[in-house]
Amino acid sequence: ESLEVAAKLSKEHFDVVIVDHFVKDAEQICRNALNITHVPIAVMMQEKFADWKALRRLEADGYIPDDRGSEEMMARIRTYSRRRRVFQSV
Repeated sequence: ESLEVAAKLSKEHFDVVIVDHFVKDAEQICRNALNITHVPIAVMMQEKFADWKALRRLEADGYIPDDRGSEEMMARIRTYSRRRRVFQSV
């Protein structure tokens, strides 16, 4: 899976990379994303199981709780995307 993600990241434009915390290759996917592109990485996990050490290990910019509604998820994605645009203009 991580090789497929790396291929897509190198060919296509993304505003945010969202990685499910429970995906087997989550750490490798994040590492590839960091090496290929400069987009924010958000890890999707249940808020009650938020693992701050895992977020640091994955070098993620934050997390998106998957046990909330889709409106909150979209709001967080828009926030990460907006941060990227601000960062690029600096």
